Amino acid sequence: MYFSFAFISSVFLAVSTVLAHRPLRHSHLGVASRRGGRQPRLNHRQAADANVVNSDSWAGAILDPGGQTFSHATGIFTAPNISGSGGSSASAWVGIDSENGSGPFQAGIDFTVTEEGKQYDAWFEWYPADSIYPDSNINISAGDRIRITLVATNSTSGIATIENLNNGQNMSQTLTNPSTPMMRRRAEWLVEDYMDKGGSSASLANFGTVIFTDCYATTTEHGSYTPADAEIREIMKSGKVVTSVSINGSSVTVQYI
Repeated sequence: MYFSFAFISSVFLAVSTVLAHRPLRHSHLGVASRRGGRQPRLNHRQAADANVVNSDSWAGAILDPGGQTFSHATGIFTAPNISGSGGSSASAWVGIDSENGSGPFQAGIDFTVTEEGKQYDAWFEWYPADSIYPDSNINISAGDRIRITLVATNSTSGIATIENLNNGQNMSQTLTNPSTPMMRRRAEWLVEDYMDKGGSSASLANFGTVIFTDCYATTTEHGSYTPADAEIREIMKSGKVVTSVSINGSSVTVQYI
């Protein structure tokens, strides 16, 4: 499904020039060094529903309208009140081209259970380069509404913006990767059980329910799409599906079960 109205990229570009310089409540260096450049696990298995694919690591929606070139993707979600053993974690993000074998362009939030409490860290990534955890990160707490905006200016350059709509803090990152260009064929709204650079995985935190709202992705050919016709991903662990995903218009709901 797509809409004919156009998003004005200049609005997002203007927003992306504003950086918030606030200290973290807890140092994110441990998370950053553990995570490094994430290794996407693309071991997917077709589920009984033809529009659902079980995955080792991803739960959410992947939109591929066929033959389109994405220039923009956005979505809003609420930072979850996570639970689990120390070190358990997950991540919520918006992406372009994360499953096409080209350079996936992504931005999102990690949530981790630490000895000090619950930690939330914003990051940017153009795989296979390492994830970028800015030194001046933004303050995020459970219940904060986070908006992610990606603008793919071309196949080798993009601007990602992360905004905390509760406290007004935001930051952006310009990413370039000439050696791994994007095909810009897919847009994604996902919760991830990620692996670190060494291929290890922390236990998946109980993230409750993450609801992506106001999800839109714009193509140069046909304007703005919602994820209404997207393919669903569910996380499967030891033969058991541990998430429940549903799509309703411009919303994607990912529930830990």
